[in-house]
Amino acid sequence: MNPEYLGMHTILTTHMALSGALVEVEFCLPQPQAKAVALIGEMTDWQAAPMPMARDAQGVWRIKLRLRHGQWLYKFIVDGQIMFDPNNPLRADDGLGGQHSYLLLGDGDWAQRSSTTYGEVIQVEISSQSMGEACQFQVYLPPNYDQHGRYSRFNASYE
Repeated sequence: MNPEYLGMHTILTTHMALSGALVEVEFCLPQPQAKAVALIGEMTDWQAAPMPMARDAQGVWRIKLRLRHGQWLYKFIVDGQIMFDPNNPLRADDGLGGQHSYLLLGDGDWAQRSSTTYGEVIQVEISSQSMGEACQFQVYLPPNYDQHGRYSRFNASYE
Protein backbone atom coordinates (compact mmCIF):
# COMPACT_ATOMS: atom_id res chain seq x y z
CA MET A 1 0.00 0.00 0.00
CA ASN A 2 1.41 3.38 -0.97
CA PRO A 3 0.45 6.10 1.55
CA GLU A 4 1.43 8.87 -0.88
CA TYR A 5 -1.03 7.44 -3.40
CA LEU A 6 -3.80 7.95 -0.85
CA GLY A 7 -2.69 11.55 -0.31
CA MET A 8 -1.90 10.90 3.33
CA HIS A 9 0.40 13.28 5.17
CA THR A 10 0.63 10.83 8.04
CA ILE A 11 3.79 8.95 7.25
CA LEU A 12 3.43 5.21 7.22
CA THR A 13 6.94 3.88 7.11
CA THR A 14 6.45 0.18 6.77
CA HIS A 15 8.81 -2.74 6.72
CA MET A 16 8.33 -6.28 7.81
CA ALA A 17 9.94 -7.04 11.14
CA LEU A 18 11.89 -10.24 11.65
CA SER A 19 9.11 -11.44 13.93
CA GLY A 20 6.76 -11.65 10.96
CA ALA A 21 3.46 -9.80 11.07
CA LEU A 22 4.55 -6.53 12.72
CA VAL A 23 4.86 -3.32 10.74
CA GLU A 24 6.61 -0.16 11.92
CA VAL A 25 4.30 2.85 11.66
CA GLU A 26 5.13 6.48 12.37
CA PHE A 27 2.23 8.72 13.36
CA CYS A 28 2.92 12.41 12.69
CA LEU A 29 0.91 15.51 13.55
CA PRO A 30 2.14 19.04 12.71
CA GLN A 31 1.05 21.13 15.73
CA PRO A 32 3.91 23.55 16.50
CA GLN A 33 1.83 25.53 19.04
CA ALA A 34 0.73 22.48 21.05
CA LYS A 35 2.13 21.84 24.51
CA ALA A 36 1.27 18.12 24.64
CA VAL A 37 0.12 15.57 22.05
CA ALA A 38 -0.73 11.91 22.60
CA LEU A 39 -1.98 9.05 20.44
CA ILE A 40 -5.06 7.06 21.42
CA GLY A 41 -6.78 4.26 19.58
CA GLU A 42 -7.15 0.53 19.35
CA MET A 43 -3.40 0.16 19.87
CA THR A 44 -3.58 2.03 23.21
CA ASP A 45 -6.87 0.63 24.52
CA TRP A 46 -8.23 4.07 23.62
CA GLN A 47 -8.10 6.48 26.53
CA ALA A 48 -6.92 3.88 29.06
CA ALA A 49 -3.30 4.24 27.91
CA PRO A 50 -2.61 7.35 25.76
CA MET A 51 0.86 7.32 24.24
CA PRO A 52 2.73 10.65 24.53
CA MET A 53 4.29 11.88 21.30
CA ALA A 54 7.56 13.78 20.93
CA ARG A 55 7.84 17.15 19.15
CA ASP A 56 10.67 17.66 16.67
CA ALA A 57 12.41 20.97 15.84
CA GLN A 58 9.78 21.79 13.16
CA GLY A 59 6.86 21.36 15.59
CA VAL A 60 5.77 17.97 14.21
CA TRP A 61 4.74 15.51 16.91
CA ARG A 62 5.83 11.92 16.22
CA ILE A 63 5.63 8.44 17.62
CA LYS A 64 6.69 5.10 16.12
CA LEU A 65 4.87 1.87 16.90
CA ARG A 66 5.05 -1.71 15.68
CA LEU A 67 1.56 -2.92 14.80
CA ARG A 68 0.08 -6.09 13.39
CA HIS A 69 -1.49 -6.18 9.95
CA GLY A 70 -5.08 -5.00 9.81
CA GLN A 71 -7.20 -1.89 10.29
CA TRP A 72 -6.29 0.44 13.17
CA LEU A 73 -8.60 3.18 14.46
CA TYR A 74 -6.96 6.15 16.18
CA LYS A 75 -7.20 9.80 17.28
CA PHE A 76 -4.89 12.39 18.79
CA ILE A 77 -5.22 14.26 22.08
CA VAL A 78 -3.88 17.79 21.54
CA ASP A 79 -3.65 19.88 24.72
CA GLY A 80 -6.52 17.87 26.19
CA GLN A 81 -8.76 18.04 23.08
CA ILE A 82 -9.49 14.83 21.16
CA MET A 83 -9.25 15.12 17.37
CA PHE A 84 -9.00 12.90 14.31
CA ASP A 85 -5.90 13.08 12.11
CA PRO A 86 -6.55 16.11 9.84
CA ASN A 87 -3.89 14.89 7.39
CA ASN A 88 -5.35 11.43 6.86
CA PRO A 89 -8.33 11.22 4.47
CA LEU A 90 -9.25 7.77 5.82
CA ARG A 91 -11.95 8.51 8.42
CA ALA A 92 -15.10 6.88 9.74
CA ASP A 93 -17.87 7.81 12.16
CA ASP A 94 -16.91 7.01 15.74
CA GLY A 95 -20.47 6.37 16.94
CA LEU A 96 -20.32 9.37 19.27
CA GLY A 97 -21.07 12.12 16.74
CA GLY A 98 -17.45 12.56 15.66
CA GLN A 99 -14.92 10.79 13.51
CA HIS A 100 -11.81 8.75 14.02
CA SER A 101 -8.98 8.16 11.59
CA TYR A 102 -7.88 4.73 10.47
CA LEU A 103 -5.03 3.12 8.64
CA LEU A 104 -4.74 -0.17 6.83
CA LEU A 105 -1.59 -2.20 7.21
CA GLY A 106 -0.39 -5.21 5.26
CA ASP A 107 -2.22 -7.25 2.71
CA GLY A 108 -5.95 -7.44 3.18
CA ASP A 109 -9.06 -7.13 1.10
CA TRP A 110 -8.26 -3.39 0.77
CA ALA A 111 -4.93 -3.97 -1.01
CA GLN A 112 -5.10 -3.61 -4.77
CA ARG A 113 -3.35 -6.26 -6.77
CA SER A 114 -1.80 -4.91 -9.94
CA SER A 115 -2.26 -8.26 -11.73
CA THR A 116 -6.01 -8.29 -11.04
CA THR A 117 -8.20 -7.28 -13.95
CA TYR A 118 -11.60 -5.77 -13.32
CA GLY A 119 -14.69 -5.55 -15.42
CA GLU A 120 -16.97 -2.55 -15.55
CA VAL A 121 -20.58 -1.67 -14.90
CA ILE A 122 -22.24 0.36 -17.65
CA GLN A 123 -25.65 2.01 -17.92
CA VAL A 124 -27.78 0.69 -20.79
CA GLU A 125 -31.13 1.93 -22.08
CA ILE A 126 -33.37 -0.71 -23.67
CA SER A 127 -36.63 0.16 -25.41
CA SER A 128 -39.60 -1.95 -24.35
CA GLN A 129 -42.56 -2.21 -26.71
CA SER A 130 -44.69 -3.92 -24.07
CA MET A 131 -44.05 -1.17 -21.51
CA GLY A 132 -44.13 1.58 -24.10
CA GLU A 133 -40.98 3.20 -22.77
CA ALA A 134 -37.24 2.82 -22.46
CA CYS A 135 -35.89 1.10 -19.35
CA GLN A 136 -32.55 1.79 -17.71
CA PHE A 137 -30.35 -1.17 -16.75
CA GLN A 138 -26.93 -1.58 -15.29
CA VAL A 139 -24.89 -4.32 -16.94
CA TYR A 140 -21.65 -5.81 -15.66
CA LEU A 141 -19.12 -6.48 -18.41
CA PRO A 142 -16.33 -8.90 -17.50
CA PRO A 143 -12.71 -7.88 -18.19
CA ASN A 144 -11.88 -7.59 -21.89
CA TYR A 145 -15.54 -8.17 -22.86
CA ASP A 146 -15.43 -5.88 -25.87
CA GLN A 147 -11.75 -5.24 -26.42
CA HIS A 148 -12.10 -5.51 -30.21
CA GLY A 149 -15.35 -3.54 -30.55
CA ARG A 150 -17.35 -6.46 -31.97
CA TYR A 151 -20.20 -6.47 -29.46
CA SER A 152 -22.80 -3.74 -29.48
CA ARG A 153 -25.82 -5.69 -28.26
CA PHE A 154 -26.61 -7.50 -25.05
CA ASN A 155 -28.77 -10.56 -24.74
CA ALA A 156 -31.36 -9.72 -22.12
CA SER A 157 -34.65 -11.15 -21.03
CA TYR A 158 -37.01 -9.48 -18.63
CA GLU A 159 -40.65 -9.75 -17.82
